[in-house]
Amino acid sequence: MFQISSGNKHIQKGFVFLEIIIGVSLISVAFMTLLGMGFSALNLSSSIKVSMRADALIREELEIARTYRDGTDWSVDGLGTVFDGMDYYFSLDQSANPDAWVLTTGTETVGEFTRKVVFAESGLMSGFLLRNLGHRH
Repeated sequence: MFQISSGNKHIQKGFVFLEIIIGVSLISVAFMTLLGMGFSALNLSSSIKVSMRADALIREELEIARTYRDGTDWSVDGLGTVFDGMDYYFSLDQSANPDAWVLTTGTETVGEFTRKVVFAESGLMSGFLLRNLGHRH
């Protein structure tokens, strides 16, 4: 490919070919870098979406717990009747008038998440404290 002769034409053709190879290589590296950044951005976006959904479910469960606490009699059908360390979830009883939240034993699956509420005795005050509102992915 590289021939040294009396004319510079053979040397110039070789250098042009070499410049094309180097240019294509640089463009390929830049393209692969941009493609990698694009995939990273998509993964980050998906992760943020899952995290936001989990946060919304946790906030929803806490608001339901407050509504349940305020709408029940503590020692009759309220939070004073739950068992320490047992898994619960809230379900909406639509047969009641008006609709009411009911505490049910077990865990609840919402989409890709599993959530539960676990109550434990509080050493700071009598009654129970909302200890754990968990989610798993």
